[in-house]
Amino acid sequence: MSGRKAGDMERGLTMKEFPPFRLDTVNQCLWRRRETEYDERIQLTPKAFAVLLYLVEHVGRLVPQGELLNAVWLDVRVDPAVLKNQILNIRNA
Repeated sequence: MSGRKAGDMERGLTMKEFPPFRLDTVNQCLWRRRETEYDERIQLTPKAFAVLLYLVEHVGRLVPQGELLNAVWLDVRVDPAVLKNQILNIRNA
């Protein structure tokens, strides 16, 4: 296997792509692809990144609010408004 293919495979494991965006799971950042400029790095808080990553990993199905809260906040009880705030942060980004 050539180094390029191995690198492509590794990138596929670390990048979740949904054009024009890609989610870098290793560096925990979101990138927006631009045609005429360098790609833009979009700042997300760690929790907003975790919410987006969970949604991207479960694409194609409705993720219930309780499941998302349990996945991102684990054993911490939080008000559902916290999740709504993180979703708003993602949308604004």
